[in-house]
Amino acid sequence: MYKFRTLANDDALLDTSPIMRAIDFMSTQLEGNPRGIPLTQSGMLSQNIVAEAIREIKWPGWTELEIYHGIIPITAADEYHFEPLHLLRQVMFEMGLFRSHRNHLKLSRLGMMLFAERFHCFDAVVHELLFDTHYFNNLRFSSALGGTWNTWLNIIDFEAATGASGKVLTDRIFGSHDAEGAFGPRVSATYNAVLKPLLWTGLLVEHSDFGRTLAKRVFTTTPLWYHYLELDKKRPRLRMMH
Repeated sequence: MYKFRTLANDDALLDTSPIMRAIDFMSTQLEGNPRGIPLTQSGMLSQNIVAEAIREIKWPGWTELEIYHGIIPITAADEYHFEPLHLLRQVMFEMGLFRSHRNHLKLSRLGMMLFAERFHCFDAVVHELLFDTHYFNNLRFSSALGGTWNTWLNIIDFEAATGASGKVLTDRIFGSHDAEGAFGPRVSATYNAVLKPLLWTGLLVEHSDFGRTLAKRVFTTTPLWYHYLELDKKRPRLRMMH
C-alpha cells in the first residue's frame, strides 16, 4: 500500500519539487499583483511572465536553453511553449483554486486557503495530478495501461532506488517485451502517463547519461520520495560476491 506523509511548510525538500517552485512563483506573482495576474486577450499568461517563470522555476528539461534554442528556436515564449506551467495552471483552475476576472487571474476562496499553507497546496496539487487530472487519466486510458498507483509506486520504489532505465521500469510494470525498440509505444506510454507526473512532483529525477531516448534514460527516486511517501517495506536486493 502507500500513504502520503505531512511535511512542514518550510521543509527544504519541498524546494526540490518543480511543482512547488511553480506554486511559489504563482504566489509571488499574486502578491505583486493585488488585482490579479494580468492575462492576454486569449486568457494566457503574458510573455514577460512566462519568461520570468522559465528563469525562476528552473523546471528540468524546460530551461531557457531548451525552450528558446530547441529544435525550432524562438525569441519569445508563450505559455504553451512552457508545457508544465501551462498544464499546471489549467489543473489548478480545474481544482477551483483560480478564477479569471476582467483578464486577470485571481485566487478563489479555496485558492486563498491552500496558498496560505504551502505544503497543503503542494499536497493537493500532487493528488490532483496523480489521481484526478483528465490529462494524465486520458493518457493512461488511451494507452490501455493496466494496474494501479499502488503497484506502480511500489515497483518504482524498488527498481529506481539506485536508478532504472525507462525500458526496465516499463518491463517491470507491464511485463517484458523484448521486441520493442528504443522508440516503442509501451515505454512512451509509461513515461507520459506514469513517470512524467512523478517527475513533475519531484519524486523522481531523470538522467540522460546513457542516452536521451525514453528507453535509455535512467530514473531515480529522490529524497523527497522517501520523505513524502510511505510504501511497503522491501526486501533488500541480494548481492552476489565473486
